[in-house]
Amino acid sequence: MVYFFRTYLLAIVSLFIIGQAEARVWTNSKGATVTAKLIAVRATEVDLQLPNGRIVSVERTIFSGEDQNYIQQWEQSGGTLPEQDDAGDIINVRGMYLRQVNLTPNWDASWPKKAGFKDLQIIKTVQESDDLCVYESDLFIFESPIPLHEEERRQLTKRFELSLRALAEMPLNLTVARKPSRKYLVRVCFSQKEMAEVHGLQRGRVKFTPTSFTALLFRDKRNQAQNLDELDTRFAVTHWALQTLDLDHWLVDSFSEYMEFLPVEDNQINFTQVPKLMAKRLPKNIKNGEKKLMPLESILARKDIHISALHEESTKDKELQYWTDLLWLVYLCHLEDEGKATRFRAYVKTLCEQNSTAARQELLKGTTILEMQSDLVKAWKKFGVKLQFCESKNTSVIPQ
Repeated sequence: MVYFFRTYLLAIVSLFIIGQAEARVWTNSKGATVTAKLIAVRATEVDLQLPNGRIVSVERTIFSGEDQNYIQQWEQSGGTLPEQDDAGDIINVRGMYLRQVNLTPNWDASWPKKAGFKDLQIIKTVQESDDLCVYESDLFIFESPIPLHEEERRQLTKRFELSLRALAEMPLNLTVARKPSRKYLVRVCFSQKEMAEVHGLQRGRVKFTPTSFTALLFRDKRNQAQNLDELDTRFAVTHWALQTLDLDHWLVDSFSEYMEFLPVEDNQINFTQVPKLMAKRLPKNIKNGEKKLMPLESILARKDIHISALHEESTKDKELQYWTDLLWLVYLCHLEDEGKATRFRAYVKTLCEQNSTAARQELLKGTTILEMQSDLVKAWKKFGVKLQFCESKNTSVIPQ
């Protein structure tokens, strides 16, 4: 197994090895940025050295007008043009020159309307041999027993980076998504047998562990190419990120389900009109209150146990838990406090800074779980949903 590590500081600082040479911030035609040092110019491409030392070739035409001028001036100067450094300070740590990049807390940012993959995409071929092919993107390492076509690599990268890019834009200050401590490893399988031999939790054609590893089935039983549009990795990737932060288990599962539920348009996750969309998709017997949801007490008290069967195809109880999770999380993110998610942000912030007990006090704000259930029912009633809950055994402020 191939692992790639970055030097990483949790919270608000990330450090990347770059050597003594400075770099500049490059911007593409859509406004996305990447920090790199220009080292070569050709007729249609330029070579950029990224902060981790990788050298990549990029088409010249994708860059902004300011960058185009810089490329021309650099070329005319014979490569002696000084570079501008807007990406952070250089510090010396134990003899290594590192770039310090500050991450601005985004707790107060607005909830995004759309978020996801929109940055400059760079995919590098690390190795192609008879035994193993390795490809590297900004946040992922792909291992395959046979070479992957360029389009396959591009589509896989978009599928996997989509969730982390979207998580990074949410006003939850999820540092692990904004600056991961290491690259996530993805193993591409080409048969059911290969897939079965990989350890992990099965979810459709994706198999994943609670850590940063997953496998996906790239061929069907007849060894025919699968439709990549049907490959959804959002649950697994979100699960990795939140589990790495050691967040409460109900949040890891619920938020992973929430991310997977949201519609995707042009490689962007769409957060608009989510309550209306959920109201339409709810099973009729839940929407009219005929089938009662699980009490919030049992959701909050979910144990931190990862059992493969819990991530397999839904049983009756699993389906009920799924809709309870989604209805509550959508309420917290989009309905409560006029969609400002104030309570939910305070909960996640406290959870990251303190502990689960303090965080749940922040989540419930002195109310009982039954009172919170009542607020949730009232909020969803505006969308034609008449929710009913099973009887709760514990009405204390903090779930036991």
